[in-house]
Amino acid sequence: MPHYFFHVVTSEGVAIDPEGQDLAGPEAARTEAILASKEAMADHLMGGGSLQPFLDSYSIAVSDVEGVTVLTVDFREAADTGPALSSAVAGDAAPLGLLH
Repeated sequence: MPHYFFHVVTSEGVAIDPEGQDLAGPEAARTEAILASKEAMADHLMGGGSLQPFLDSYSIAVSDVEGVTVLTVDFREAADTGPALSSAVAGDAAPLGLLH
């Protein structure tokens, strides 16, 4: 099973995911990145923050074990894809520890 790392990219730098996780393939990794993005935005909203910084400049770069970026998910794309942010608030999104 492929192993993927989920690095959070912002205008201020990159938060490296040192652990990653095993997933079935690139589409599963994309889904995980979208859910993690939604969870991070939901957590931020619940804390009284604005989504604008996330929508303007945050993304998750997904890389393989060789460090090659296989896909990138912008938070803006994640906000417009799949279940609403309310699902992430309800705990349906899979956690990404480096986003907390």
